[in-house]
Amino acid sequence: MDKSNLAILIPAYNESTTIKKVILGAIEFGDVIVVDDGSTDGTREIASSCGAIVLSNSINLGYDGALAFGAKYIADNHYSFFITMDADGQHPTAFIAKFIALFENGHCLVVGNRNKFQRIAEFVFAKAINTKTNIKDPLCGMKGYSADLLREKGSFDTYGSVGTELMFYALAAKVKVANVCIPVADRIDAPRFSTLFRANIRIFRALILGVTKY
Repeated sequence: MDKSNLAILIPAYNESTTIKKVILGAIEFGDVIVVDDGSTDGTREIASSCGAIVLSNSINLGYDGALAFGAKYIADNHYSFFITMDADGQHPTAFIAKFIALFENGHCLVVGNRNKFQRIAEFVFAKAINTKTNIKDPLCGMKGYSADLLREKGSFDTYGSVGTELMFYALAAKVKVANVCIPVADRIDAPRFSTLFRANIRIFRALILGVTKY
């Protein structure tokens, strides 16, 4: 696959300690698009200096808002495929090559499968979805999509899906799907995704809405 056909979308909020390593690992595979989600620690400047395309929000829109903002840029441009991944260094950039190989083999949805879950709600979400599909880790932040899916749907997220709405849409469209097992590194600081209680509530809400909507 030509590098120009792939976008790697990375939402980032105050990730100055890790963003450089993530970008430098990803940029060899395609265009890296960093959505600086209202950071105040120099994330935007570091990302720009590393060669990423940087889209900046003046205020923090949150994980889903940042992904939706970056996905619109992708839909409006020439990309054939895109991969979402986290800015905290937990997702191994070398595994982008596995996603690309699956895209080239006709897969339109590729979902990372982590070796551990961080929250009980993630475990419940995964079990619920895996009973009806072959997706093993629906909440993994490292996912790959055909950009045409995004263009057909018209948006990446409409209800705060914790990064799962386009996945649900793709499953409903019965596209070719694959899982990729990925090792997950530990964060070196506190997670950005709400408190434990609020995170679990958001995840359960996303599960209910996703299942009922699609």
